[in-house]
Amino acid sequence: MDSRQERLIQAWLGEDDNRDEFGGDYSSSDSEENHVEEQLSDTGSEQEIPGEPEPDSSESEIDPVQRSRRGDVYLGVDNTVWSKTAPLNRGRTRSHNIVFVPPGPKGLARQKITPTDCMSLFLDDNMIDLITKYTNIKIDQIKDKYQRERDAKSTNTTEMRGFIRILLMTGVLKINRLSTGQIFEHVKHTGIDAIYLTMSEQRFKFLLRVLRFNDIRQQPEGPFRISNERSEVVMRVAHPVFGKNINITMDNWFSSLQTAKQLFENGTTMVGTMRKDKREVPLSFREARRDPLYSSKFGFHPPCTLVSYKAKPNKIVILMSIMHNDAAIDADTRDKRKPEIISYYNRTKNGVDLVDKICSLYDVSRNSKRWPVTVFYNLINLSALNALCISIFGK
Repeated sequence: MDSRQERLIQAWLGEDDNRDEFGGDYSSSDSEENHVEEQLSDTGSEQEIPGEPEPDSSESEIDPVQRSRRGDVYLGVDNTVWSKTAPLNRGRTRSHNIVFVPPGPKGLARQKITPTDCMSLFLDDNMIDLITKYTNIKIDQIKDKYQRERDAKSTNTTEMRGFIRILLMTGVLKINRLSTGQIFEHVKHTGIDAIYLTMSEQRFKFLLRVLRFNDIRQQPEGPFRISNERSEVVMRVAHPVFGKNINITMDNWFSSLQTAKQLFENGTTMVGTMRKDKREVPLSFREARRDPLYSSKFGFHPPCTLVSYKAKPNKIVILMSIMHNDAAIDADTRDKRKPEIISYYNRTKNGVDLVDKICSLYDVSRNSKRWPVTVFYNLINLSALNALCISIFGK
């Protein structure tokens, strides 16, 4: 074994066993590239390292690879080094292949069977009490504007539950976008009995107008100005699953080398498409005019694997993964020879779209200019879907 091979092995082993902790091998699937506007300031094919580059402090952990001979690596626009050689697999089970949290309902959800019980897990008594409390605060502020006391009387939890059930019924019957006049019509018997017998149209419209979810007399102490950087958003959303060896599939709006490394440090993996104009992506991964159709290029920058796949003569698909650490090809794709990273992405990318599609079938939302009410509608939609899943699982 020559000195160059020793340096490569030391680089991949990294003298840190924790690098193996979350990286690993999964399979993947069929994909269409996200259509993004190419904003490349320069073009070109594979960019080799022209000799021995100056070491970058941000890439100090892979200096041995940078010192390897010409042709062993791809170089990103920002000098990120991607090795052409996959890291050594020492044969032990990657920890992201060990599921710490079994799927299915947890805790109290295991004891809930009926649809009402399952729904109460999400819209529980405490939430209903708070909505009722804050709505009554708003009613107290405006009731003097009404001539008749009954037109602005306070609400209670029973009425609030009835109000929410009316919203749910409009979603089930797909009448959520009809006017309240049509929904509550009882003279011509074109309305829904269960709706107009619960409350009057005027009362329903009044509750929609005064519905509140916080104490409008005082605002809680801040700070509320938080970063909306893409990596920061991902970290906030993913925080509940940190350390549970759960993978996150994301699109190119959120995928980046920085985000991948941050997730890896918190015991979470990711697979996602990459924009071609990301500075960490080598030029040769963006352009493949001379490459054969259905060919792939792999780059390895522990813990990340980058792949560029030529899906069509003029179409390149680029993905990054922490779950995969080799150049595996999905045999099921036959002549198209798609990388397993792409196969896995396609099997898991539709999760959010599927939830949105199901929710749209029974959408409770109505036109509103108040964003908290819009969020409330979405909360009811998601609560109903999750309650359905728990109810089905319990059976």
